[in-house]
Amino acid sequence: MKITKIVKLNEADTRLLAVIEHRAAAPFSSVARIVRSKEHSIRYRFHALRRRGVILERVPFVDMYRLGYVVFKIYCQIASEKQSVQQKLISYLTKSAHVLWIAQVGGPYQLVFSVCIRKITEINPFLEKLTEAVGIVFNQTDLVIQLRFTAFGRKYLAPTLKGSPALRFGFSDKESVPTDAIDDTILTAVCRGDLTSERTLGEEVKIPLTTLRRRLKNLENEGVIAGYIYRYNLAAIGLNRFTFLVSVRGLSSSIPEKMHLFCSRHERIVNLSECIGAWQFEITVDVESAADTVAILRDIGDTFGALVSEVITIPVFKSFKYSSYPGLLSK
Repeated sequence: MKITKIVKLNEADTRLLAVIEHRAAAPFSSVARIVRSKEHSIRYRFHALRRRGVILERVPFVDMYRLGYVVFKIYCQIASEKQSVQQKLISYLTKSAHVLWIAQVGGPYQLVFSVCIRKITEINPFLEKLTEAVGIVFNQTDLVIQLRFTAFGRKYLAPTLKGSPALRFGFSDKESVPTDAIDDTILTAVCRGDLTSERTLGEEVKIPLTTLRRRLKNLENEGVIAGYIYRYNLAAIGLNRFTFLVSVRGLSSSIPEKMHLFCSRHERIVNLSECIGAWQFEITVDVESAADTVAILRDIGDTFGALVSEVITIPVFKSFKYSSYPGLLSK
């Protein structure tokens, strides 16, 4: 088992990480103004954090709902303990164009994955093909439709500093943005992460630079690309991820608003998903240890009281696949 070496961060490191997470397209000069540091110092510190494995790739924050897609999340109890069975399942899901994310988790489940499809009716055929390919490998599956998702950024890195802006996507009344094979090629390539420049991207996908820039700007203006983010290696800085699956009583429209406000203000909450299905909310937190989740659960209880009927705590151990856009249009 590979053990991740913990990188010790100083205050300047954490301030930079807090600011740039959702500003991955911003020049170092603007980041330096927010952090109140010199541009050359920011540039040096950024590249040092890259070399030390804290900052991973840069990827766009893609709103699949603007493209007319729906995202399902499926939590699974795996029937077999055989490593070969689990590997076959993960291999199939990893290769599937419909699957955005796969993670090994704990609690009552062993695996969670998100599926991106055009119509809700497509989920059953997807699961049937999965069963045909890998066999009956689930004791139980719990499924939710993700209505909205908000990434708040890691406020705990620098609580006194104005950190990364929140990024959000989900269902809306707006019509879907029409795209074609060229847009699909661009999105697929840019979502692989870490392309150093638009010129390099254009050369890779064999699209003229002026066309590439125009297409990217259109996708940004239409809200398909809602922003650009840096992914971080939490294990490298000694942090663990947990997700709370929250069920609530009642269907009042005020509850999502109250939950969003609560999560936006809580220092340790980094993501919020609003769902329909087995539960209504998924709250993601970063903590040093499992014991730290107790205080957050208490905060939820103190804020929502009897409105919350159940909270299931899920440790997230390892991601096998992460993609903000799987390239479905050309499939």
